[in-house]
Amino acid sequence: MRTPLASLTGYLESLDSHNAPKPEEYIHVAYGKALDLQAIIEQIPILERSRILLSTDIPEDEWFVQADQTAYARMINNLLNNAVKHGKCSLIEVAVKKREEKILVFVSNDGVCIPQKEFPYIFDRLYKCDSARRESGSGLGLAIVRELAHAIGGEITAQSVPEGSTTFCLTLPLSVRKN
Repeated sequence: MRTPLASLTGYLESLDSHNAPKPEEYIHVAYGKALDLQAIIEQIPILERSRILLSTDIPEDEWFVQADQTAYARMINNLLNNAVKHGKCSLIEVAVKKREEKILVFVSNDGVCIPQKEFPYIFDRLYKCDSARRESGSGLGLAIVRELAHAIGGEITAQSVPEGSTTFCLTLPLSVRKN
């Protein structure tokens, strides 16, 4: 929540001090940031209602990837929603790591294992694992994650350990930030 809030504060501060070169554009961006923050806040009660603990391991270091913020948020939201809706879990863990020239975002849950025979299909459009077919969902969430990841030069993989956890790993190329 810190990133959207800090960004929103920055845009509003520029508007308040009359330093915004294009005030209308800053208002539009600030509104978008406020909606992003609202979406994050609305996710928290879902975890509370479902009695799911959220654990994070996100370093303070700043690493940059070149990606549309909306697409990135959609990928993370889809992975979290997938865990909540289909994982039947009590714990979701989110971790971010840097390896070589890549940023890895791990979303794990301690719930229902994905059967090995289903793995070749879990990222296909409209596919639902046997265990999830009776539940709501369009079968598009993971397919969207894969398409968005590929569009920015990344990838999504998964592994599931019976009696253990299911982990999705979103790999994104590290970007060199130019000032």
